[in-house]
Amino acid sequence: MEKNEFLQAIEKVSSFIVNYLETVGEKNVLPGVQPGYLTPLTEEECPKSGTDFEDIFTEFREKIMPGVTHWASPHFHAYFPAGNCYPSMVAELMMAGINNVGVNWEASPAMTELETVVLNWLGKMMNIPEEFLNSSDGHGGGVFQNTSTESTLLSCIAARKATIDKWLQLRPNWSESQISSKLTIYTSIQSHSSVERVGSMTALITRIIPCNEEGKVTAEILQSAIESDIAQGLIPCFYVATMGATTTCSWDDLSEVGPVCEAHDVWMHVDAAYAGAALTCPELRYISNGLDYAKSFAVGLHKWFLMSFDVVAYWLKDTTALSDVMYVDRVYLKHNHNKGIDFTHLQIGNGRKFKALKVWMTLKSFGVKGVQEHIRRSVMLGQYFEKLMTQDKRFRIATSGFGLVVFALKTGDEDTEELRRLINEDKKIMLTPAHYLNKYVIRFAVNHSTRSEDVEFAWDVIRSTTNRMENTYKKSESVDVLIENVGDYLSTIEI
Repeated sequence: MEKNEFLQAIEKVSSFIVNYLETVGEKNVLPGVQPGYLTPLTEEECPKSGTDFEDIFTEFREKIMPGVTHWASPHFHAYFPAGNCYPSMVAELMMAGINNVGVNWEASPAMTELETVVLNWLGKMMNIPEEFLNSSDGHGGGVFQNTSTESTLLSCIAARKATIDKWLQLRPNWSESQISSKLTIYTSIQSHSSVERVGSMTALITRIIPCNEEGKVTAEILQSAIESDIAQGLIPCFYVATMGATTTCSWDDLSEVGPVCEAHDVWMHVDAAYAGAALTCPELRYISNGLDYAKSFAVGLHKWFLMSFDVVAYWLKDTTALSDVMYVDRVYLKHNHNKGIDFTHLQIGNGRKFKALKVWMTLKSFGVKGVQEHIRRSVMLGQYFEKLMTQDKRFRIATSGFGLVVFALKTGDEDTEELRRLINEDKKIMLTPAHYLNKYVIRFAVNHSTRSEDVEFAWDVIRSTTNRMENTYKKSESVDVLIENVGDYLSTIEI
């Protein structure tokens, strides 16, 4: 592809994207394909000769697009919103064109410098403790990660090292492996499944502890779990608090669990993958009370912050706690700018993408007010959906907040599960299930492109599907009654 062909291709692709986003609400959210559908539609081996872009693009539209789930649809209410906007997309193209690989400060000074700047912007927007900022007097600082899972893993690695070092001093006759075998991770039953994965990757004991009826871990619950493990000779090491749990968007009371972690020298990491964005709005910051007890904090910008996947803002109060573990001294990583930050020592991989460009361009385009308006609109749309649903006595609201409504049919788990199955089978909207207080529930998440008419459309789909279920049950009951009556009649006939 030559430069003129590239310009033509970009024009074609940009037109496709705009048209797609303008019309995606008219499509079924879920595709009508089955596993393995694409293999027979493609070559068995890579073509020996190159293919013209026009043919490639045609094949993309005819063979690949039919298998796409439309996360951008205003009717996509599964998981959490996959944020996106035109400035973010433009930045993605610019990132690809520049194609810097940020292995250290010298490899791309602008990449490192801009990352430092925008992470401070974000921290101040959300009013997080100053100790987390790159401009703090201490060793605090932020760094972009790919996912919340990586952020949790890095904090766990730092916590593991700090705890082992402490116990090697307390018990000089113990080996590092002896200590490591006793280290314990704690998290809520409401937390993301990635925490369990981190426990497996680090080979640490993982305790999934219960919540109260509000989906929160209380000081008493955490204290009891820690004391029980200490009595068994285990060493509490790491606690992952939730701020916007995957199931219900509940949050732990950090002002309660924080002092417990501090008393037992347990590293508290706050996973605010979704709800952390709410801190941009002063009236929603009550969920961050006690954040000053945390040693690390992560917010997924690709969810509620309108930036395309993947970028997570990750802060530590003491970056040296992580860099001491991750630091590798190789001659090709050295440079003469000692004051320059080398983010390579605060991540899993050596290199990094120019994610700061995407964040900077999006924030510059929307400003603080634009982000706040988006957050507040999502919250209000969630409240609107809840209001519609509460008018129908067949449903119960399990919990709601921050653009997420969790509901169920009053007739029980079996009917609720069948309702979700039928809705997704119909493909007009998409919903995901969860378990809350040992009950099967359905989650309705407001997407970044959702508007009030889309909420009404979703409610109409849910209500009409429920009506269809009830009519099916009534027909079934009528047949049962008919069979019973026929049986009664036949029993009166003498043969």
